[in-house]
Amino acid sequence: MRSDAKALDEAPTDTAMHAARLIQENADQSVLNELDRFSMRDADALILRGAFKVPDDLPPSPREGQEDIVSRCQAIASMAYGQAAGFKPVSCDNENGGLIDRSVVAKKGLEASRGSHGKGGLHDHTEHAQAGFYGHSSPDGVIRSSASVDALIIAMLRNPTDDPTTVVCLPDVSDLLPEHIVETAQLPIFDMDASDSTTSSGVTQGVSLLRRRFGRLEIVWNAAQLRYSDDPRAQAAIDWLSCVIRDPMVRRKAALKPGDVLILDNRTVIHGRDTPKSEDRWFKRVFGARTGSPNVSADAGKPWLLKMDLS
Repeated sequence: MRSDAKALDEAPTDTAMHAARLIQENADQSVLNELDRFSMRDADALILRGAFKVPDDLPPSPREGQEDIVSRCQAIASMAYGQAAGFKPVSCDNENGGLIDRSVVAKKGLEASRGSHGKGGLHDHTEHAQAGFYGHSSPDGVIRSSASVDALIIAMLRNPTDDPTTVVCLPDVSDLLPEHIVETAQLPIFDMDASDSTTSSGVTQGVSLLRRRFGRLEIVWNAAQLRYSDDPRAQAAIDWLSCVIRDPMVRRKAALKPGDVLILDNRTVIHGRDTPKSEDRWFKRVFGARTGSPNVSADAGKPWLLKMDLS
């Protein structure tokens, strides 16, 4: 298994497909049914309990810039279950040098996350919200950013105080929104701060927060990156969405234990976390993309590389 860590960099798609075949051959039928539901877009979030074995020789939770072969191999579990649910592993060219996996260790008041710092808590968000839906064009028609990811897959390695991840599913939110707010949120009238772990600076203008696709609503959201504009319609929509997303009725807490895998549809699920009680909460994070997602391509020998250039 240790030699498989090298495969994460050299052949991540093949590695994920091989591991996914093992799941298809050995997993319980109820697990396979849930994965099928997710791949058919009949589910927004999926927790697989005891999905992989955490090694006995798991090292201490890493600090900034640290990584190890033992934990990198556990990322294969994320990739495999993501692949089985219909998502190919994808990396971001501007994050972690394009590595397919990332260690995230939430600390009290500080987040050490493979080269990025932040607070221990995490604002409600979808991944790469600043990229909009499958890329964003400026008013002059020039593509300023590329696709956001379709899925987030987490493999929990250590969570000594059962600190939960907050999950908010869009169908629960949209049921509480007035129709005129739903329509307004689909207009390209919102501005988003583009600074995160994949991009360095800038503001993406003219983003839509909601859209209808495949007969369902999809969302991009980041409470920390949204900018109020001079358009009163945009301000009203942000206020409504913020209020509903914070409503306890729509917020679900998922406490992952070591060996659990969480799969979130990044198009329909907002997630976040409170400030952790423990300094050792540690998980491996992998992104996924559906086949045919635009702006996701082979590049420099790294299949399924997601371009995040905002220049």
